[in-house]
Amino acid sequence: MESKNTKKISISSFFIRFLQMRSSVVIILIVLIFIALYFLSPNFISITNFGTLSIAVASEIPVLIGMAILLISGGFDLSVGSVSAMAMVVTGLSINNGINIYLSILLGILSGVMIGLINGFFVAKLRINALIVTLGTMTIARGIPLVLTGGRAIVGFPEEFGFLGGGKIGGIYFMAIIAVVLVIAADWSLRNIRSFRQLYYVGGNEKASIFAGINITRIRIMTYTLSGALAAFSGIILTSRIMTSTPLVNQDLALKVIAAAIIGGCTLKGGEGSIIGAVLGLIFMFLINSAMVFLGISPYFQGIVIGGILIVAVSIDVLLKSKKEIL
Repeated sequence: MESKNTKKISISSFFIRFLQMRSSVVIILIVLIFIALYFLSPNFISITNFGTLSIAVASEIPVLIGMAILLISGGFDLSVGSVSAMAMVVTGLSINNGINIYLSILLGILSGVMIGLINGFFVAKLRINALIVTLGTMTIARGIPLVLTGGRAIVGFPEEFGFLGGGKIGGIYFMAIIAVVLVIAADWSLRNIRSFRQLYYVGGNEKASIFAGINITRIRIMTYTLSGALAAFSGIILTSRIMTSTPLVNQDLALKVIAAAIIGGCTLKGGEGSIIGAVLGLIFMFLINSAMVFLGISPYFQGIVIGGILIVAVSIDVLLKSKKEIL
């Protein structure tokens, strides 16, 4: 009798541990969605669709990396969508005013760095809640490009600028190559660079990290600044891809990348997660959107679906953690 109970407990423990391996579960879900989409439309599994999916995912990889790093450290940033739009407009206006393309891109990234520094200063130095700070900078960063453009889109960029978001090297989109390099660099940094490894300690237990001699203020400012820079770069990639700068894009970007990162293994409490897992979560989100398109569901429902997925992902995260504590 005792052995049967022990066996039941071990099976239950194994099942819960398997569910806690979030990346494995997400991979299974991705495969299942691919199979379902294939049966809905055999043409879905094609080089063209894979190319479309790769550039769609690649354009949001930079901002996803920044958000995943923030979540691991116990923070988050609601301003990333507005920052990406601001960087689009700053870059676009700079190019149209005769500034060198590379310098214009740098100016766009610096606009994101500026917002990131503001977020980091108020959160780390003044100890103001990240929700309040990033909600404020979200509104500011959305307002700046509206003032600069009067709400109008910016067009008329030179063809060479389009290479960043639409060019190919050896048949592979250049932006996809950039995305892969960023993922590898970020994942390697979290595993091997001391400052990035400390993010897990800070996110897991901030007080203990302070006693261990970790400079929390420096960590917070670094992560928010990095998030701002990567969000800006993501916006610039999108500008190059569609050859248009508009101040009204990416309004739900923050929710999307937070949901993707949590699905991939990050947590709002901090101390957990990985870049690879977050990327898998983002791919899962894009496949859900693709499934909606193939099923003929209105794109206006996408925001509802993203919000629902975010709630479910957070709920599962909380339930799994409570199970883990019981065991």
